Amino acid sequence: MNVDDYLNRHQLEGAATEEDFDRAAVDLLEAMVEEVTFTAQLLPAGNGDSRPWNRDEAVCVGLLVRCSKLLRAYADHYRGQEFEICNYLMRGIIESLVNTFFLVRFGTAEMLQRFRALSFRHDKQVLELIKANIAKRGGLVLPIEERISSAIERRLLQAGISLDEVPSGGREKWGGTDKEKLEALELEDLYQVFFVGPSAYIHGTWHELVIYHLHSAEDGSFEPTLDFSDVRPHYALSLCQITAEVAAEYVAHRLVGVEGAAEIAQRLAAMHEAALEMEQLHENYLGRTGGPELAF
Repeated sequence: MNVDDYLNRHQLEGAATEEDFDRAAVDLLEAMVEEVTFTAQLLPAGNGDSRPWNRDEAVCVGLLVRCSKLLRAYADHYRGQEFEICNYLMRGIIESLVNTFFLVRFGTAEMLQRFRALSFRHDKQVLELIKANIAKRGGLVLPIEERISSAIERRLLQAGISLDEVPSGGREKWGGTDKEKLEALELEDLYQVFFVGPSAYIHGTWHELVIYHLHSAEDGSFEPTLDFSDVRPHYALSLCQITAEVAAEYVAHRLVGVEGAAEIAQRLAAMHEAALEMEQLHENYLGRTGGPELAF
């Protein structure tokens, strides 16, 4: 596979509308989803045969599967011209990709243990609340409290975590802040573009409301905008590039000796190159036509 398998260069060079880029971008996204999904299903090699993932390895596998599901949803809503939903999903996709990238490259057994332990902070608080409520009732335990406590205990055992390892409150991070992880990966430019800015899509700030959900009149009044906004290709193409880089890193580190890994890496490289070239062709198109106003 090479870049021409993912890019119709002639069509995009003569594109008359941005819809040509929308179709090309979503086709590339769906190819990326298929590749990431396939990659996540491959087991590592061990003694000439495949073996199951262990608990530490399963963290990155789980993150990769999460990426594939969110990317699939992004592609579905992109094809459905529902840009607001795409924007909402994008923040989760990027965070999952960065965490996968960071753990594949820098993850230690201690860090992965901390990753699992920190995910139980809420559960620990729930157990403390249950314990306090039982004490208030003079030792009476409700059936729902038994079920919740048993479920948390099973999950702790599954994670190889004791309750004492789980911090009580606080803002402790397993690998530093998002900004620190991006700096370690030499991707610090992504912080403003994909972490700080898109927080508006998650929290529904005024900025996001007036761009996507409200229409302002010249007299200063507002009306609701109930239709979804048209999709734009720039974010989708960036997602393709970042996903290809992260998946390639995963293949290089976690699928050593696995049959077909080299072919996966080749396809990922071709998709990455296609996304880069498509992005440049889109910029050329905007230079010719001006294009629609870009909303941040």
